[in-house]
Amino acid sequence: LKKQEIRWIRWALAEGLFMGLMKIFQADVGHYSPTISHLVMATGFAGMVMMVTGFVLVVISGKDIIPHWGYIRYSGLMGFAMFGATFCAFVALRSGADVGANTFIGNGLILIPVAILGWLWFGEKVGPKQWLGICVGVIGAVCVTLPALDRGGGFAWIFWSLGTLGFASFMRLLPKEIARWGKKQCLSPLHHSQQLFWGGVVMTLCVIPAFSYQGITREPLSSWLVFSVIVVAASNVLWWMFRLWAYQDEAPMAVKDLPTLPVYLGTASL
Repeated sequence: LKKQEIRWIRWALAEGLFMGLMKIFQADVGHYSPTISHLVMATGFAGMVMMVTGFVLVVISGKDIIPHWGYIRYSGLMGFAMFGATFCAFVALRSGADVGANTFIGNGLILIPVAILGWLWFGEKVGPKQWLGICVGVIGAVCVTLPALDRGGGFAWIFWSLGTLGFASFMRLLPKEIARWGKKQCLSPLHHSQQLFWGGVVMTLCVIPAFSYQGITREPLSSWLVFSVIVVAASNVLWWMFRLWAYQDEAPMAVKDLPTLPVYLGTASL
């Protein structure tokens, strides 16, 4: 392996570790939230934690709080996609999904759409060896998580888990597009703190339309839910950082999630 390949694989493994931690505490938020309104608040609160963390990191790093407008636009799209993926995961778990089943649909199957997006959007060549690795990964995910699929309640959780898959696939596309766009514009790479701040801003603002609806409850979150949301948000922060660094080290989109799959499967088997 080349030195650059070792770097992005290292970032990918770290990314998978914190994604696994995030899935565990997402289950707590989903299972113990009494209403959908609490899940909206939990998702917005996670965005707020990310925004504050990003702001602190911007100040510490000495970077400008306002980067190039293009970077702000892409970071905002990341925040929107993160809001959608997080909220869908929360609702799926509240609707009766087993953690393993939700992880399989939202993270195990993602190898397929990501490989297709990498080919269509970035022109990445997915050779026979890469497709073989993707197929083996998906088959392994099916074998580990198949028992969990029977433990989901009804079919609503499948719909919401597919929503997680859709938003998560979009989230895989954006960091690589950010890195590519920045190089084309001859700009300095987007700093992770700037991406966290602006993504967190948009993720927090996504709550406003939901709370403009008069019928939604505004009951506070319990202390345990607050703690779980903070862990989810902290995991999101580290997940974003490692993913951005992997793509800045030119990780191929089609196979970047393969090193993280064992971590996803470990989470699914809990």
